[in-house]
Amino acid sequence: MPGPTEVVKAINKALINRHGSHGNGFVTLVYGQLTPTSTGLDIELVRAGHTPPLHLDAHRSVRPVEAHGLLIGVVADPHLTPRHLHLRPHESLVLYTDGITEARRDDELFGDHRLCDAVSGTQGRPAAQHVVETITQAVSAFTGGHYVDDDQAILVLTATEPRPTPATPPM
Repeated sequence: MPGPTEVVKAINKALINRHGSHGNGFVTLVYGQLTPTSTGLDIELVRAGHTPPLHLDAHRSVRPVEAHGLLIGVVADPHLTPRHLHLRPHESLVLYTDGITEARRDDELFGDHRLCDAVSGTQGRPAAQHVVETITQAVSAFTGGHYVDDDQAILVLTATEPRPTPATPPM
């Protein structure tokens, strides 16, 4: 099975070679493959010009996941750097579009620091939905509830406790 780098390179090649694209078919993305483990969730990912995902650990600390790569559909080699991440139970990977960080109040952006503050401010061991609601509420409070003219999407992946393996009944 091809890894994330190979998949994104294939998408890049298809975009570049697309008939009639005239060079305007660029894409930003984060692509990852998830593997459940006995201690959480392994993620192998690449980022191509997209906003950096955030790792929310069990202590509510937030840090960007450093995975460098250019947007795809423009150059033959987007210089993708794969990144391996292990999420332990109750840790999350937060993916979001730039409409979140570029939400405005007058000339001021919501920005990365407010996003990180909102994510780290979630209490206890919140479900993914709680993280999404917390970010959404923080952006809305910042903008005064005004319409935002850019897409806003958030995806939160949270590792759960491993399920016990059922015992095999005696024969």
